[in-house]
Parts: sequence; C-alpha cells; structure tokens
Amino acid sequence: GIFLDQRHQRAWLSRHCTPNTRVLNCFAHCGAFSIAAATAGAVTVSLDLDKKWLDRIKPQLELNGIEDMEKHDTIYGDCFDWLQRLEKRSEKFDMVILDPPSTSVGKAKKRWSAKNDYDELVALAAPLVKKGGLLWTTTNSNQIHPIKFARMCKKGLVNAGFPDARLEKVATMPSDFPLIGPQNVKNLCWRFP
Repeated sequence: GIFLDQRHQRAWLSRHCTPNTRVLNCFAHCGAFSIAAATAGAVTVSLDLDKKWLDRIKPQLELNGIEDMEKHDTIYGDCFDWLQRLEKRSEKFDMVILDPPSTSVGKAKKRWSAKNDYDELVALAAPLVKKGGLLWTTTNSNQIHPIKFARMCKKGLVNAGFPDARLEKVATMPSDFPLIGPQNVKNLCWRFP
C-alpha cells in the first residue's frame, strides 16, 4: 500500500509541513501521505471508501512515534460526497491531496475515471484550500498525457472560481522508475492566492 514512486512526495511533506499545517488526504488508502505529514507535526484528515485501509493508519502513526492521535482523523466514506460535506461545513485546509485511482465506482455506483472526470474532482476539492494553501493533484493513469492532465486540473480550478491558482511544483518520477514516453504518474502542486 505504500507506493515507492511517491516516496519523494512523502519526503517533501515531511520537510515542509509544520504543526500549524492542516492536511486533507483524499483517497488516502493506507495513509502514507498523512503519516509523512504527521511526522512533521501536521494535523491530518484521511478520507477513503475502504475502511480496512483506513484502519491501518493509526498503527502506522504509532510505529512512527506519533502520540497525539487527536490530531489525526479518519473519515470512512465516498470522497466525492465528503468533499461536498466538508465545504458545507466551511472546512479549510492548508493542503488538500488528491490521489484517486484511475477509475472508481463510488457509493452512488457512478463510474468515475481520471481521464474523463479529474476536472470535476478538482472543482470539488478547490473550495477546501485555504488562501495561500496547496492543492496537490496526482494520477497514475497512463491514459492521460501530462499536458492534458495539467489542463484538466486548471479547468477544474477555473470552474470552482479559482482561476488565479498557479502551478507551483511539478514532481517527476524518481530516476529509478525509468520509462519510454510520457510519465504515467503525474504530480502537480497548485498554490492558491
């Protein structure tokens, strides 16, 4: 459940988060991004539709020496539904991480795919990012060219009313994951004004 191709992004989180950072990790899986942020003292919320994966987060936090469990919440449920709920509750985060599977069927039994619908996901998540915060978008879909992925993310930001969000960081695959052609994993970090 801990994907090696994302180890540089986890290292970045552990270096750049602080005890004042609040992170929402969507499609959290086993919580690897949350745990990396937590090691730097960040407050985390991990959201996933699979309870068995969420149940692995607390023991991993403990194994990493993190004692203040009240700072780390897990939400079991459909990310698309919960993004809307969190917005209605006026929740804000310093960083929202979107790392969905390439395709998914949520609670509503609607098929979602990164290649067709990522902009809608970005539009749902963008209102949860604080001013000056970051929206971390990533996909491992080999059906989306990196330029198309960036355009989809920007379309979602514009549709959500955040046309001034700017691309701040592009994280490429580690050198020990060589490939021919465009990268499958795309990591783009957007800064909100």
